[in-house]
Amino acid sequence: MQIKVGEAAEVLAIGNGFPGWWGYYPWMISAAPEIASIECENTRSFIPFREPGVLFGGTVCRLVAHQKGDATLYFGNKFNLGEDAHALKIAVVVEDE
Repeated sequence: MQIKVGEAAEVLAIGNGFPGWWGYYPWMISAAPEIASIECENTRSFIPFREPGVLFGGTVCRLVAHQKGDATLYFGNKFNLGEDAHALKIAVVVEDE
């Protein structure tokens, strides 16, 4: 993934709707938060059929690029997520403006 310094890109949207999380809550972390960090907020979407929905709400996470460099994003279960326990990892390249 490529992003420029100062930009933000939505990378994860989690809805709080039925049937619940069943022990797995999707999340992500950055291995180099000084280069690119993850910022999440509780919010709702008014776009039909999009998660997080208008009825139950949810969380939207964005990748924010701070300085030029490389970072790795790890996706997985929020409760055991780390460099050793992840379902997916993505390389991020942050370029100058």
